[in-house]
Amino acid sequence: MVLSTTAALATTASASQARTYTTNRDPHDVAIGDFNCDNHNDIAIATDGTHTITVLWNDGNGDFSERQDIWVTANQDRNADWDEFSNVQFIEVGDFTNDGVDDIVIFQRNNPFKTNEDGTPAGEPGNVTIIENGGCNEKTWSIGARFTHFWAWDLEVSDLNDDGNDDVMVLDLQADITTQRVVTYLGPITSSTQGIVTNLGPAQQNTYRAFTAGDWGESQVGGGLGGGGTCFDNDMWLLRSEGLDYATGQVTNPGNDDNVSIVEFNCQTNTFPLSYTFSTTPGVGEHVINMQTETSSDLAVADLDGDGVADVLALNDAD
Repeated sequence: MVLSTTAALATTASASQARTYTTNRDPHDVAIGDFNCDNHNDIAIATDGTHTITVLWNDGNGDFSERQDIWVTANQDRNADWDEFSNVQFIEVGDFTNDGVDDIVIFQRNNPFKTNEDGTPAGEPGNVTIIENGGCNEKTWSIGARFTHFWAWDLEVSDLNDDGNDDVMVLDLQADITTQRVVTYLGPITSSTQGIVTNLGPAQQNTYRAFTAGDWGESQVGGGLGGGGTCFDNDMWLLRSEGLDYATGQVTNPGNDDNVSIVEFNCQTNTFPLSYTFSTTPGVGEHVINMQTETSSDLAVADLDGDGVADVLALNDAD
């Protein structure tokens, strides 16, 4: 279920009112978008243990009782079995088809470690899927581009190159459960869009399970933290954690989960570098911030003064 809080205004005081709405089972993530162009935000919910995602429609008065479940599992048969659940973990919103209306992007985990009855591998790797909006006032959806990603840790939407098109980034782990990457799809996104791969190296060296996007400031005209430049862009912010062997669960490179690595997007070449390797002496286009927290699992950046450059970096500290 989803809990919504709306303001209840009076002449002398204000308060909030909580309402609970049902989704399909095991909601994991939420995203906000105006899907029917009525200037009121609707809610999209990623649901695990199902074949669908859920959209809750805003009636314009803050009521989200109208629910729509959208079938996203590859098997379109409504009698699809439990082992064909899409298991959607992450959901984001953006205009990925350049038609002026909000679409949805999801990472559906599927069943990558599935086996046959005799124990032989029969895994169905995850994928990043664009759910295309049928248009304003339509409330219809269709499956757009799909890209295979064995496992994903995080999903991000950002207009990286400031061209007005929303881009999709996915932080993934390949089938060897060792190789880590960030794969970027520049919008508009179609089935022929080629991902830009930035290899992050083996998990035994360092692990990356959370990231975000924001402008470090290196490409701002007349200033920014890096100074100079002639174009605007958003960059990759990675939360680096200790090295880990995912096959055994053993720590292979002990350390704190507190370093944030910034990898610059190059708005002249319209790409990220092919690889990134952590170093205490960062190279050109790389930056490292030590937040001095022992255990962190997520991060966020924000532009508080509206100049387009990230001013605040926040981590959740488990201690």
